[in-house]
This record gives sequence, structure tokens and C-alpha cells, in this order.
Amino acid sequence: MSPKKAHEVTQSLGYITQLFNTLGLDPRQVRIVDIGAGQGYLTRALHTHLGTTHLLALDSSEIQTQVGSITQKNIHITPASLCQAIDEWVAESSPAADPVPVFLVALHACGSLTPDLIRAFFIQRASRANGLLWNPVGMIAIGCCYNLLAPQGLSFNKSRADATLALRKIVWRAIIGARFAKVAADQSGPPDGTGDRPAMRRLGRLNNSVYDDWPTFAGVAGARLGVDLGGPDVELDAEEQALSRELEVLHVLRCIIGPLVESVIIMDREEWVREQLGLASELRVEAVNLFDQATGSGRNVALVVAPLPPAT
Repeated sequence: MSPKKAHEVTQSLGYITQLFNTLGLDPRQVRIVDIGAGQGYLTRALHTHLGTTHLLALDSSEIQTQVGSITQKNIHITPASLCQAIDEWVAESSPAADPVPVFLVALHACGSLTPDLIRAFFIQRASRANGLLWNPVGMIAIGCCYNLLAPQGLSFNKSRADATLALRKIVWRAIIGARFAKVAADQSGPPDGTGDRPAMRRLGRLNNSVYDDWPTFAGVAGARLGVDLGGPDVELDAEEQALSRELEVLHVLRCIIGPLVESVIIMDREEWVREQLGLASELRVEAVNLFDQATGSGRNVALVVAPLPPAT
């Protein structure tokens, strides 16, 4: 675990522990679901230090193991599949007659995972009167994928090289997505999108050296996706070169206005949750600066939904 990840896990664990203590939530009674759990660092920390006895770690990776009271499942997460996965997990452990309390956690939930988590929370709360297996008592969602470039403290040449590589990754993967869509359309009709889909996730994370030149990248990407994307001898065509330039400009502009957009996204999500819960809700909504804000990134802000503190 990197120092950065260790800091994030420690801060998240401390905040969740304090929240449970303040609200009088018993970690032995409240189940926790870690959404987009990755390597499970936070999941294991919650098990070891918070004392949670029922933990479910969900991720799109293909790791499916069970360690002690930690259950890990591999699913493509949508609001519906998230609710279903928790239903199955609760049912497997012989739940009590009443719905069990469940707390949802997401540390740097990528792509659309944060709004999907929020939607699942709304869906489950809206259906509480229908004999559900579990009741969402709160959530902490820390967003991700803001794609801010932060080269502070690096030399100009290295910063420029890092920025160029980051830009190339985004542009080339977009071009590959377009090629993949054309191949899929020719073979079996229009594909179900080229973004956050199981087929496109097979591309996964690639070594930086793969991005040294387009033929190498196209060859590796094609092998990962299981389709012929042009082979090592086919360079970008004129249309793709023009699209690459447009995407480069778009992404640079996106980075420049990133802080403003991130702030709007966070405030919009906070207001969205507050509106959905209603004025009479027993839950509070809050945006919390959970990590070091020296970088000014929205990745440091947690959207917290939790019961109101007990009256004194």
C-alpha cells in the first residue's frame, strides 16, 4: 500500500469509527458494504480496527474470495446489481426477521459508481415498506476520476512528459473504444456502449511502455479485448488523427476548469441527496474534507449520509 493510499485508508477508518461512536452504531450489528473495494485495504482495516463482523467487498475485478467474515464478490455495479448483491449476501447469512442495518462505503469510486451508489441508496430507502432484507442506515461516498493533472514539485521536463503520457492514455483509449465499437457493430450489431462496460474493462491498466507508440498500443489493446483492432502495422487514419487533436484540446480545457466543475458536481450531489431524503428525514447530509486539501481535489471530499446525532 502506497503512503497516499495508507493516508486515505487511515483517515477514512478514523472518520467512520468516530461517526459510529457518535451515533451509537454498534459495528457488530451494522453491516458494511465497501463498493469498488479494489485490493480491499479499507475493507480489511474496517474488519481489524472497527470490529465489524459482517463485511461485503464489491468490485469489478475478477477476484472472488472470502476471508473470515469478509465476503468479496465480482460484479458490474449498477444501482440494481448493487441492491441485488447485498440482498443475496444478507440472505446467505440467515438474516433476522427485521431488515438488517447496512452502511455503504466507497473510497474513490470510479466513473459513475458514486451516483450509482446514491441511486441504490434511494431505491432501497423508498422500498423499505415492502419487506426488504436490509435497511440503508448511512453512506460515505468519496468520488474519483476527476482527471486533474497535478505536476507540482516536479521538474518542467518531467512534468511535461508526465502530462503528455496522461493525455496520450486518455486519447488513445478513446480511439480504441471507437475502433472496438466499429468491429463489434460489424460482427454482432451495435455494442452496448464503449465506456464503463464489461467488455471495455478487459482493457484494464497497461504499463506506460505500451503507450510508446500507436502500433504497440493497438496490438496489446486488441489482444486484451479479443478483437483485431488493426494490427501492429496500421497507424491512425486521417479521421482518427483529427479526432485525437480534438480530444487533446477537450481534455486540456477539462483540466483547466476542473476545480470549478468538481465543486459543482459535489455540491449538486449533496443537494440531490438532501432533496431526495426530504426535510423530515432522520438522516443528515454533509460534504466532508476527509483528506489533505492542499491539492484542491474533489477526490478528497466525502459525501456523508448518516443518522442525526442523538439529542442531548
